[in-house]
Amino acid sequence: MKKKHLIKLGITLSIVGSIYFISSYKISVDKFQMIEKANNLFDPKMKMIKGSYTPSMLGGPSISGTLNNNEAERLKNINSKNMEMGAIIKGDLKLIIYLSDNRFRITKKE
Repeated sequence: MKKKHLIKLGITLSIVGSIYFISSYKISVDKFQMIEKANNLFDPKMKMIKGSYTPSMLGGPSISGTLNNNEAERLKNINSKNMEMGAIIKGDLKLIIYLSDNRFRITKKE
């Protein structure tokens, strides 16, 4: 390859790497902030909510995970007054606990 092509390739790879690093950093900050907000709203004492984060560019932002039976019951009980059509809504977040297997999903309220 010519020297010009190698320089262009190097610049392109640097730009792509920088964009990847910045977007990865932003996604991890967004995940931390959303999990912290969800725990503060739905589970301020135990802070048991953790899970997989889906960023907004992929259909999120949302957090998905699984709770054990005790955690699911406790979350439903402490948030029962905020229940609306099967979902618990507090602030701008919506928590849905699927009763069949205690999976949960937290999304931004529409």
